[in-house]
Amino acid sequence: LYSFYSILTQLTQSTNVPVVLPAFLSLIVFGDVGYLAYFNSFYGEAASLVFMMLMISFAFKIVQCKKPSIIVFLLFVLSSFFFVGAKQQNSPIGIFIILLCIRFMFFRKDIKWRVIVLTSIAVILIWSTLIYISISSEIKHINQYHAISRGILLGSKNPEKDMEELGMDKKFSLLKGTTYYDSYALIDPESELMQKEFYEKFSYIKIIKYYIMHF
Repeated sequence: LYSFYSILTQLTQSTNVPVVLPAFLSLIVFGDVGYLAYFNSFYGEAASLVFMMLMISFAFKIVQCKKPSIIVFLLFVLSSFFFVGAKQQNSPIGIFIILLCIRFMFFRKDIKWRVIVLTSIAVILIWSTLIYISISSEIKHINQYHAISRGILLGSKNPEKDMEELGMDKKFSLLKGTTYYDSYALIDPESELMQKEFYEKFSYIKIIKYYIMHF
């Protein structure tokens, strides 16, 4: 609730929009029974959303101040810490949080501020790395599988060409639209063929390059 209130008040102050309007829209969206049930579950997404909004809220406060408060920055770091730890898949986002912290470092020139920011960057980097290392091979394979089947291939007009562009065999274009959890899969996602010809050749760098080239 605090994160909602904080984000809404800061947005309305900067845009001169009455707080009632975005508050009403937020109530309609997040007051849905599906969201309420999700927030009362043990799924990592619920905690991720809460801490993400807190993180955004404190980031807004830092940006809007001429001389950001150290306490507010530490609250931002704490929210980031819990956000990254809420779900293993959040760990790569630690890179973007670090980049944001680097930007924050230049908001104040005193040594105390910069030492705290640099220390926070180191903590977030170590924490994100530890979380990423702890990800099981199955979760990595699920993410890699869906990055292709439900990502690049899903809206592709020429799946075979796209697979070749990613440095993978074009036969995997048949995975378009499928999921790792399909009951009647074309191929076992953990088969030896997938291990050698799909997962071992998968590269996030090539995925990023593909999206940049086809933006």
